[in-house]
Amino acid sequence: MGNNNLYKIENTLRSIAKRYKSVKYSLGLAILFLMMGVSAFSEETVAQQEVMTNEQIAESKENLKDSIGNLQSKIDSAKKENEKGLTGLRLELIQLM
Repeated sequence: MGNNNLYKIENTLRSIAKRYKSVKYSLGLAILFLMMGVSAFSEETVAQQEVMTNEQIAESKENLKDSIGNLQSKIDSAKKENEKGLTGLRLELIQLM
């Protein structure tokens, strides 16, 4: 269900990007939109953003690394499960031949 909502949001953002020449669709835009909502497209938001300190940048990098590590481990476990399923299906296919 969550993937369906994300898919709809992504399609909506892509259609917005097609309508407005100044908006380019990217994964960063999708994440910014999910975090800030419609105000992500506001010019005031861009003007009011403050420069991040080195500590904030380092903390953000660590959080990003942790998130990537978690995603990678989930991907690896999904691959292992798929391989197990494929092994059984290959054996079944060989038996049918």
